[in-house]
Amino acid sequence: MIIYKNYLEYYENKISAVLKEIDICLACEENISVEKLSNLLCITDYEVSQFCRNSEAMSFEILHILRNSSSYLSEMLRREMQVNKSGIYTKEELAYIYGIDLKMLDSIFRTLNLKTVKEKDLSRVFSRIQF
Repeated sequence: MIIYKNYLEYYENKISAVLKEIDICLACEENISVEKLSNLLCITDYEVSQFCRNSEAMSFEILHILRNSSSYLSEMLRREMQVNKSGIYTKEELAYIYGIDLKMLDSIFRTLNLKTVKEKDLSRVFSRIQF
């Protein structure tokens, strides 16, 4: 079991890394096996197979799975699409999207003297969320 120091490490290793791997497959128009996709999203093979026509997920199926599965990543992406279109986040939006305690974010925002944070600067906030 991997232990992360802070949310930034978790985000980089469990969220961003998965998104990058899926993005590469989409960009190259590669199919992903049901087993690999279920491992990436931490859901069952059965759930993935419910969205696929055969033993590999095609690009359009991968996007459909990302929008509709029960995985944490899918839930996070749905929340992101629901509340944020600008790439600028309030502490309330971050709490909702990522499931982070709002009081903790309030403290971090006050420490960093922030009202909002741009997507490119999320690491400043995430690195201060200790596990």
